[in-house]
Amino acid sequence: MTVTEKRLRMFADYLKGSESNVDSYHDGHLESAIKYAKQEAKNEIGDMLEEILNIDEEEILQDIKRSKR
Repeated sequence: MTVTEKRLRMFADYLKGSESNVDSYHDGHLESAIKYAKQEAKNEIGDMLEEILNIDEEEILQDIKRSKR
């Protein structure tokens, strides 16, 4: 595993592990909804990044070649 891949995996873990910090006493409905949506987006990006990192290198190279055509 390369240093870049390790960094990207750490980033994916960070995205998926971050918390939205919703405070039901001080946040209104809109603020809470925004925080929950932000957290969901972070989780989805983290999942997508992990999925890409788990793709076989040969498959990635084939996809790159296909996209250049």
